[in-house]
Amino acid sequence: MLNDLVTLVRKEYEKLDNEKSRIEERIKGATQQAEVEMKKARAEAFEIGLKEEDMSLLACIERLEKITKSTLSAAGDCGIKKPSFSEPTTEGDVSKELKKVKETIKSCRMQITATSRFSELQRDWKQVNDAKKEFEETSAKVKGAIEEHVRMEKEWGTIEHIEKTGKWTQDRRRKTEE
Repeated sequence: MLNDLVTLVRKEYEKLDNEKSRIEERIKGATQQAEVEMKKARAEAFEIGLKEEDMSLLACIERLEKITKSTLSAAGDCGIKKPSFSEPTTEGDVSKELKKVKETIKSCRMQITATSRFSELQRDWKQVNDAKKEFEETSAKVKGAIEEHVRMEKEWGTIEHIEKTGKWTQDRRRKTEE
């Protein structure tokens, strides 16, 4: 019985030790991935002209304040709801605020696209209205011409009648001259 208990404890110990080893490996892998990402981010920061001193939390917070002011101004210009930004105190807060900035920029771009499409539709609508006005003016002229034609037919008869009458008159003149 004691042997069974010892065997059971050993198995549980081995399971826990294996689990501990797997967790340590996952942490090690995550740490390495974070280090790679940090190196990449640092290289990108240097590429855009940032210096080592620009990478402190305080410098990031100061830069974020300028970015959020510009973002709020852009949101107002675009006519979208202005986001609420909070005062960051940690790197995590800075990251959250930057995500809000990114979403606001995305919304501004969508609004600008929609506004552009709206302007295009307004131009198309103006063209349709101009064409409609031109059609109405031409239609009124045609109606006037038809009314004039009907009036002249009443007064002088149809074209065929006028031609006949004119021919008859010419024939009559010829006969009287002979």
